[in-house]
Amino acid sequence: MKKNNQIYSIMLAVLIVFFTFPVESQTAAINNSIKTIAILPFQINSSQDLSYIKNGMLHMFNSRLSWREKVNVISENQIKNQISDSKHLSGNKFIYNVGQQTHSDYIISGSVTELSGSFSIDARVYDIKNRRYMPFSEHSGKIDELIKKTDRIAARINKKVFERATASWKNIEKEKQEYINKLKRQNPEHLIPNRQWDNTEESPGWKIWKHLF
Repeated sequence: MKKNNQIYSIMLAVLIVFFTFPVESQTAAINNSIKTIAILPFQINSSQDLSYIKNGMLHMFNSRLSWREKVNVISENQIKNQISDSKHLSGNKFIYNVGQQTHSDYIISGSVTELSGSFSIDARVYDIKNRRYMPFSEHSGKIDELIKKTDRIAARINKKVFERATASWKNIEKEKQEYINKLKRQNPEHLIPNRQWDNTEESPGWKIWKHLF
């Protein structure tokens, strides 16, 4: 009887290891596949108080870029703590340090600049591991459109960085096709050399992150 109990215990242990190990491995693989991104508060270059726009943009990026089991957005409180701890640094060193301390795969930073009543949103997505970045920009003639423009940048980041086609991205593609069709009707002979849409709406792709240290 004692021998049978020992055999039973050994078999039970083998079964537990057999069934548990694949699940743990799968879970680890899933966790490793989740990308993390930290969104830094945008710098505002304007004579107006645009703090509400700044906060709205931050919330917009947080909600638009969060993707279950794919992309995890670092909490605002954690970002604030790291900004405070890294305030003695500047430029790329600041970006890199925040990325390391928050264990982020990507960092988003940018600015909103007002010029003669118009606004420009300029953002960069930093790929910490590969030491590169991708720029994005939008222009707005009205302050009320800044949040909408932020949504467009978020849609393009989702597509270009994370290969995620959101509803906003599909709307951008629809607008792009409508623009191309308009060119065909108006100036079909100038369609190929005219890259106005690309110059204003598309990211040029990844660029090398120079002077990291």
